[in-house]
Amino acid sequence: MVKIKKWGVLIFCFFIFTGIVWAENIEVYFSPKGNCAEEIIEEISKAKESINISMYYFTSRELADMLVWMKERGVKVRLYLDKSQETGKYSKASFLMNNGIQVKFKSGSGLMHNKFCVIDDKTIITGSYNWTKNAEERNDENVIILHDSDVAEIFQKQFRKYWGEDLETNIKERTEYQEVKKKKPERKEESRDVELRENFFTSIKPPLMNFDMDIGEEFMDSEDDELETGDYKYLTTTLKLDQKINFRLDYTVGIKQRWKDYEEKNRDNQASIIFLDMNYRLSEPWTLSFGLEEEIKSYKDIGYDYNEHGIWTRIEFEKMPWQTWFKTGYALADYKNIDNDKKDFFYEVGTSRYLFSKQSSLDMKYKFFLRDYERTGKGNKIKQAVHVGFKHQF
Repeated sequence: MVKIKKWGVLIFCFFIFTGIVWAENIEVYFSPKGNCAEEIIEEISKAKESINISMYYFTSRELADMLVWMKERGVKVRLYLDKSQETGKYSKASFLMNNGIQVKFKSGSGLMHNKFCVIDDKTIITGSYNWTKNAEERNDENVIILHDSDVAEIFQKQFRKYWGEDLETNIKERTEYQEVKKKKPERKEESRDVELRENFFTSIKPPLMNFDMDIGEEFMDSEDDELETGDYKYLTTTLKLDQKINFRLDYTVGIKQRWKDYEEKNRDNQASIIFLDMNYRLSEPWTLSFGLEEEIKSYKDIGYDYNEHGIWTRIEFEKMPWQTWFKTGYALADYKNIDNDKKDFFYEVGTSRYLFSKQSSLDMKYKFFLRDYERTGKGNKIKQAVHVGFKHQF
């Protein structure tokens, strides 16, 4: 009887121990309101080598941005999607391919109805959850995250079959990669702080340089302001550096050169603008931005010069191919030649229509200014502007 009890205790402890280990290897989440997308993003962020995805529907901009971010960090990202995603209105397939990610589509009859992701041959994300906004916010779905290299190999084998990949070649490449990895010198033990700092800086890619050209026409209506009123054409060129910190946060620094040509008055001017923009992507499709600007403007025909210091914030809603935003800010202008300093509180509503790709767009916006002349006693004045233009990024 004593022996039976001892064996019973051992068996009970074994099942308790294995049950704990099993629970640690599996995570289960439900939507809506289960933060499934955040959990998927967290797992994807841990990838070091590869992310292979087989998905029926893929329309989530948030998850698409994360995959682009991982690809830029050197992770190999591949997707195999249902054929409906090749031309689907909200599909992120084109966005991913335009950012250098490999995407293939199922051909032939039947649906590609899988929903799984394999990360580094050791983690699987699967369940009923398509990578869509509806799955996150409306549908009753489940996400299962499994950390098991043996099970991951089964899913990986199926993905390679879909991809049309030669199994022997794949095994050879992986073997060579593992041998190279083994030859790397072992790192000495370092503090956790140093390791985290190194991982942070090595994950940041060099900034990208872009050149923009913006051309269009504005009509400015201002109370008692002879300098800035009337119809004029403008040309703006921008040289900028775009730097991603992570898939949500990025910043841009650059310089603009702007020329304005008034049709009826000798008020032609040019300006040089140094700027810093910070952009934080909220939940899809919202982005919050902050900016600082320093402008030096010169009226060539009348000899007026001034410096303007500005700060602004902007909330943006993007639903391809449209982009809509609301912007508000404050600017202080300091004239060098005349006693005419002024403050502007401004509000702007605008919309853009992308053409062919995100490199080109038609822009329309309306600006409303509340202007206060500090020293001249002119008081508050209202200033309005309607803007129509074409913008292209080279």
